[in-house]
Amino acid sequence: MAKLKLWGSDSEPLSGEFHHEVIRKYREAARLSIEDVSRVVGASYSTIRNIETGKQMPRADMLAAIVFELDVDPRELFAQRQQPPAGRGNRDHH
Repeated sequence: MAKLKLWGSDSEPLSGEFHHEVIRKYREAARLSIEDVSRVVGASYSTIRNIETGKQMPRADMLAAIVFELDVDPRELFAQRQQPPAGRGNRDHH
């Protein structure tokens, strides 16, 4: 996943992996189609689809428009995923 920085509401820079699937989740929850979002934010259908599927990173202005339109907390787009502690996997110990 690509990394991107964005300023959060508390003026702290957001960074980490970009979780594109969050955009689709919010769009579907709002009962909006890709066409609806593309029309409002001024992007093509394929651009929105590619952003949602992780094939394309959004420009900062495009991301800001999508976040505003879908009322997404930008921090959720960059939430750090929890990694298991090193050395503790699902290994069989014999």
